[in-house]
Amino acid sequence: MNTFYDLTRSSDQLTVPPLGSEGNTLSFPPLHSGGGQSGGNETMSCTVRVASPLRSYTRNVASVTTQGNNLREVLADLDRQFPGMRFRMIDEQDRIRQHIRLYVNTTMASDLSASVAPGDTVHLICALSGG
Repeated sequence: MNTFYDLTRSSDQLTVPPLGSEGNTLSFPPLHSGGGQSGGNETMSCTVRVASPLRSYTRNVASVTTQGNNLREVLADLDRQFPGMRFRMIDEQDRIRQHIRLYVNTTMASDLSASVAPGDTVHLICALSGG
């Protein structure tokens, strides 16, 4: 038996996969939707690949579609979709936490101003430690 949770966001219907369904993609409508011109600097979508230690925030979804022109905007959209997730990666001074690595495609980002182009893949990587 499949279990689905239906969420409504404005006029769009979203289907969220049940807990424990690995490898699914969850897509949300664009932040800046509309038929007309937006003044030139439109927000584009990218894919965020979520490391398994952070998937408890995304209902175990491994890949999420987000909007943004740089990492700051992408993570803000990710946090809008999954509240509390950004704080696990970014500290109070708006810096990437020491145990987190953010990549845009294959390039490691040193800060949140790193550009994200349409179709890019952002990878959220967590260092694991312990005794």
